[in-house]
Amino acid sequence: MQHKGKRGSGRTARDPIAIMDALLHDVAAQAAEDHVPTAKDKRWARGALAKLHREFDQAPAGDRARPASTKRGVTIPPELLELDRETLLAQIEFLKKIANVNYQQSELTGLSDHDLRVTLAMLLDPERY
Repeated sequence: MQHKGKRGSGRTARDPIAIMDALLHDVAAQAAEDHVPTAKDKRWARGALAKLHREFDQAPAGDRARPASTKRGVTIPPELLELDRETLLAQIEFLKKIANVNYQQSELTGLSDHDLRVTLAMLLDPERY
């Protein structure tokens, strides 16, 4: 669809659904970045993860899907389990500055705290993984 402006320039109309989709995506991403999890959120997440692990354990063996950290045998050290999200991100950022660690900040945005712990554990002991 073409719109004729005052001067007759033909601009292509943007798809309103695509615009709304992009806006909703941006709002959701910003809300996820700004969210500070409460103790209730953390309890729910731990419970959901425990339930998922129980379901994995009950499923028949074979080529079933398993969490990546289980497949790779990543052991998260106890000191990393105690770190909050901000500290995990700061540690990864520190490694980026002093070591040959390369990533895009946007790649970390969608990761869970567990995923950040797995990433940091792998970065701190690359020979093991």
